Amino acid sequence: MGLKKFYRETRGLVSTILLFLVLFTPIFLNAVFGVSYSSILSGSMRPAFNPGDVIITQATLSAKLHVGQVAIFRNPTDGTLFAHRIVGIAHKDSHAFFETKGDANPVVDSDRISVPLNQKIPRQIGRVLWVGWAIVYFNNHPITVFLDLIILLLAGYGLKRIIRSKRSQSPGLD
Repeated sequence: MGLKKFYRETRGLVSTILLFLVLFTPIFLNAVFGVSYSSILSGSMRPAFNPGDVIITQATLSAKLHVGQVAIFRNPTDGTLFAHRIVGIAHKDSHAFFETKGDANPVVDSDRISVPLNQKIPRQIGRVLWVGWAIVYFNNHPITVFLDLIILLLAGYGLKRIIRSKRSQSPGLD
């Protein structure tokens, strides 16, 4: 078997394995361990998290959350998700009432979040710097997403043509 053929076959196998891992590892981690991730879109949690950071979360029963942890809640007013630090918890009947605050915000959030004690809430367990910048960009520039996608596709096509051109000009490595 020539070196070129071996390289081609190995490259295809490695690409397939990497694609499988990228697509299914998050699904597996979420299904088995309740681990997921969320992009930080605003600066309300600075300096702990910056826009573009990704926080790794694990689903945790609301009854097991405590003051000082960062969790992801749904805003009762508009339904958006946000990650803030828990600054107060009260229990009444079968519900927990959370007071939250962004680290960079001067005051506690105005809405208390009511969650059943047996409901799971994503709790922050880690952070990855800057990975979410693409998500932040597209979230803040929704009109340009289509144009950006076209530019990326054209750049990829151009790069592929350049690589093919270079390969056809170089002598074989068989």
